[in-house]
Amino acid sequence: MEKTGRPLSPHVTIYAFPTIALSSITVRATGILLTVGCVGVAGVSATSGPEATKAKVQAIADSGAAPLAKFAVSWPLAYHFCGACRHAVWDLKGYGFTNAMMLQSSYAVMGASLAIAFLATSASLPADKKE
Repeated sequence: MEKTGRPLSPHVTIYAFPTIALSSITVRATGILLTVGCVGVAGVSATSGPEATKAKVQAIADSGAAPLAKFAVSWPLAYHFCGACRHAVWDLKGYGFTNAMMLQSSYAVMGASLAIAFLATSASLPADKKE
């Protein structure tokens, strides 16, 4: 570029994706993660039998990583569901197509999915057994 005197284009790493784009990408990424997870569980069940799958899930549930594992399953499910609801409103009602509304709905999807995931995770944990 020195020969032509034109500046170099900025590198991709300094480009900041808009929140709306990140929200859309995250909806698609969570869909992929959920698909991979379902295929993985089905694969383990198909190759080792349903009892092996149950034993693996129970081993995770009994470990100290249970809250993290439950959140790792519930958040993508909640985010993908909330994002799908937003897209359904866009498709069926044609509502929310301004930049401001899309930005607000992106934050709402993130907040709602985190709240749902925290509630689902905490509700599924066993109560403290104090004797």
